[in-house]
Amino acid sequence: MINVLSQEQEEIKMLVLEFKAYAKPDQFHAIDEAIRICQFIRNKSIRLWMDGGAKSWFELSKYCAIWASEFEPIS
Repeated sequence: MINVLSQEQEEIKMLVLEFKAYAKPDQFHAIDEAIRICQFIRNKSIRLWMDGGAKSWFELSKYCAIWASEFEPIS
């Protein structure tokens, strides 16, 4: 598929890293849990920013520890 952009549109680029991991099931579980925590904090940050509750990166970083303690990991 060819993507043709008009002059008004900006081209969006995304960096994708792929790798093959060899690990034990416990290690894969830990990786999945870390990804879930990052997504949780990202979503909470975006919501706070969209609602106007955060004006800077510093304000968002203050909430990071609070949100991390709110996160409920799955066993």
